[in-house]
Amino acid sequence: MGIFWGLVAALTWGVTDFLIKSAATQIGAIRAAFYVELLSLIPLGGYYLLAGGRITPDALPSLGLALLIGVINALATLALYRAYQIGEVSTLAPIVSTFSVITVVLALVVLAERPSPLHSLGIALTLLGVIAVSTSRSVLRHVKYLFTAPGVGWALASALGFGLAFFLLDYVVEGIGYIAPVVAFRLTGALGFLGLALAGRLDLKIPGRKVWPVLVMLVVADTLGYLAYNLGISTAYVSLVSTLSSLYALISVMLALIFLKERLEVNQQMGVAAVALGIVLVLA
Repeated sequence: MGIFWGLVAALTWGVTDFLIKSAATQIGAIRAAFYVELLSLIPLGGYYLLAGGRITPDALPSLGLALLIGVINALATLALYRAYQIGEVSTLAPIVSTFSVITVVLALVVLAERPSPLHSLGIALTLLGVIAVSTSRSVLRHVKYLFTAPGVGWALASALGFGLAFFLLDYVVEGIGYIAPVVAFRLTGALGFLGLALAGRLDLKIPGRKVWPVLVMLVVADTLGYLAYNLGISTAYVSLVSTLSSLYALISVMLALIFLKERLEVNQQMGVAAVALGIVLVLA
């Protein structure tokens, strides 16, 4: 089931890039991030409490770690929103998707995970395929632009933060379940973004009706992604689930093909083939 949930996370997060770009452009990065965190916290936190969710004294260390990870995740989230606010998703998404490389390396080194040789090959092929699919040759011809394009610094910071946060989640999911960490993330994020807005005297007024459909869809997709990821790492290796969740970049490319009428270049076609073979090996 861990592999299934990793694919679910990829599917839901694959939709969020377009939604984040739209929300952050319309109402600003901090304002959009704040309302996504808040709109997710209220129903998810309420459900957790009504369903009998409780934190026992033994689980307090896990809760404390979850709140700390929430700070890292909030910073990564803000960097992501800021990156897409000022830059192009097609340029920045490949950079952000490298978070899985950081998570996989940490899982292999720190957690001493040892996937089978077949699964290891599948992980490698999938990661390489995602990078290939996410990067067009036209971008590769302008490497200098890639590193100077608007939002690159924010995208790199986001990848680093998510890579670390998703690795550390393995330490808390076992102790407090798969829902409580997401509630902790949302609480930390909402309070953090509120504090940033107040400190910077930024406007946090309720957004207009035009952006609400985007915010609601973003809340649903992003929250489902976190829940699916946590469910995945509770039953499978972090390295496997993280690799599969990084397929969200492939979803983004597919959406671009459908809605933006873009065409796959040769290296992207090879990337799709590598991803397909990688998934087959992971599922074997």
